[in-house]
Amino acid sequence: MKKIILISLLSLFTFGNEHFYLLPHDCEVGKKVAQNNNTHSHGSSEETAMYQVVGLDGSWKTTSFYLLPTLERQELKMSANLVTLSKSTYGNYHALVVNGQKENQFFTAITYIDNHGKPSKISPIKLTSFKKGLLEIEPNPLPREHDRYTALKTYDFILKFQGLVLANQEIKLLIDEVEEVIARSDENGQFSITLPNNFQNVSDKRRENRAKNFILLSSFSKDNKEYFTSFYGEYHVNPTSYWQSIPLGFIIALLGFLVGVFIYFKMVRHV
Repeated sequence: MKKIILISLLSLFTFGNEHFYLLPHDCEVGKKVAQNNNTHSHGSSEETAMYQVVGLDGSWKTTSFYLLPTLERQELKMSANLVTLSKSTYGNYHALVVNGQKENQFFTAITYIDNHGKPSKISPIKLTSFKKGLLEIEPNPLPREHDRYTALKTYDFILKFQGLVLANQEIKLLIDEVEEVIARSDENGQFSITLPNNFQNVSDKRRENRAKNFILLSSFSKDNKEYFTSFYGEYHVNPTSYWQSIPLGFIIALLGFLVGVFIYFKMVRHV
């Protein structure tokens, strides 16, 4: 049975102004390292191996690491609020993790990177379920290979504190510098989000549509200590909303099937 941390009303924590989250740093250095490392964000058209921690200043003591599918940990050095990914020979998902502490405040910022390389043959669940920080938003699960976060689709997550599921906590979604409470973790720490369809000037050429960033945020207080966490991801245009139609595709497929049956029986009659 899963252990559950139930939070009383007296210990509920209202979101403060402290937000720490990872964003890709779009610079030539990061792109060059990404090319050398064969590293890319899952489904991203803008490849970079450099990330920035938004909200971080010099008053925080930080540690950062790159977690491989095997759970091997590669320590990373930060310069100001920037961190550069190390090279991995494994394919599949990796985790970039930054943990910080300042007096009685703690934060964990996480994103998952899909790496080109030798197939690891290891389930991403091993990576996502592994404890990486004090307060953590865990994707349940990550998008499958060749898939990606997509507008209008619903995705599941789990909120954990010290490796245990955390109930009854607000989850905020940050997109385009606008944040709103979109969910609350249930008794099993689980919550779901549906990504918005807020793309403009959509091209019928899929690769020309840039992904948008989304950040999930949560926070929690206990014993006069404050904990913050964030999950960064990218989401993409949903083709069925613009240039692909599922009903139309079904009708075309059905017509093709019927035509095939008609031709088959016509040929049988002439045998």
